[in-house]
Amino acid sequence: RLLDTLNELNIDSTTGKSKNDNNDDTNNNNTKDHHHRRQYYKQPKVDMKKRISLHKTLQTSKLTQPNYKSMKQARSKLPAHNYKSKIVDTIANNRVTILSGDTGCGKSTQVPQFILDDEVIGPGCNIVVTQPRRISAISIAERVAAERCENN
Repeated sequence: RLLDTLNELNIDSTTGKSKNDNNDDTNNNNTKDHHHRRQYYKQPKVDMKKRISLHKTLQTSKLTQPNYKSMKQARSKLPAHNYKSKIVDTIANNRVTILSGDTGCGKSTQVPQFILDDEVIGPGCNIVVTQPRRISAISIAERVAAERCENN
């Protein structure tokens, strides 16, 4: 099946390049085929020492915010709070974690904060929470920032 798919896409199975590629760039016009773009993308280098330092600074600064204590109390009443350590341990020990729960239990707002608050996972993580609509994603991001006293 893979070879059939490669043939349909007109890709050479040994090189991974398009069979239509000419070695001259005259037809290129600064556009590249989808499968060629991927090889040029490089992950940006992250200075982990700086990131860990910034993480510690943010973690301690939020504790001094007047709203943080009341937000933390409200967060502790959500169902997800009872599973905090289990959720963080599962994420730390698995490459992929699928989390499901009832509406309003804290999947989108609390779980990212559990991860960010963890000393091991938090500093180096990138979190993506998907939502069916852009406005929902923005609202959730604003809510998480407000709960973390980071909405400057």
